[in-house]
Amino acid sequence: MYALLIDDDAGIATSLSRAAGLAGLELVTAANWEDGLAKFQVHAPKLVIADYNLPGSAHGLLLLAEIRRLTPTVRLILLSAYIDEKDVTEIEAVGLVDRAIPKLGSDTTELLLAEIADAKARSEVRTDWAKYAQSRRGARAVDQTNVEALDARLKKARGIK
Repeated sequence: MYALLIDDDAGIATSLSRAAGLAGLELVTAANWEDGLAKFQVHAPKLVIADYNLPGSAHGLLLLAEIRRLTPTVRLILLSAYIDEKDVTEIEAVGLVDRAIPKLGSDTTELLLAEIADAKARSEVRTDWAKYAQSRRGARAVDQTNVEALDARLKKARGIK
C-alpha cells in the first residue's frame, strides 16, 4: 500500500478510491483521526492525504503533525473544502505539509491521482536506509505555534468552531 486518504466525506473517499483503482493505483481510506493513524501505522504509506476538518480531532493539521513526527519522510497533503488558492501558499510555508489542495478545485481529482501515482513509483524504489536515517535525524521540527496560528486563522476565516 502506498497511499492513504483520511477523509470523513464518504463520497470523496469512494470517488477517489474508485478513480485510483481504475488507474491501477492502490488507495486505502479512513474516515477519522483514530482509524487514519492506525492505518498509517499498519500500512506505512509513502503518501498521506488528510482532510482539514476531521471528526475526533481538533483539526487535520494535528493529525498530519503526528504523522510527520512518526515518519518525517512521508509525503503529506492537506485536502480541504475550507481552503482556497490564496491559503495554499501560507499553509505550505508553515512546513508541515508538502502540498495543500482545495477540495473544490476543478482539477482536484487529477492532482491527487498524480500524487498517488508518484507514491506508487516511490514505493517501487528500493529504500536507501542510510538516506532514510539521515532524513529522520535532519527532519525539521514543525513550529507548533505556527500550526496553531494557521489553524486559528483558517477557522476564523471559514466560521468553523
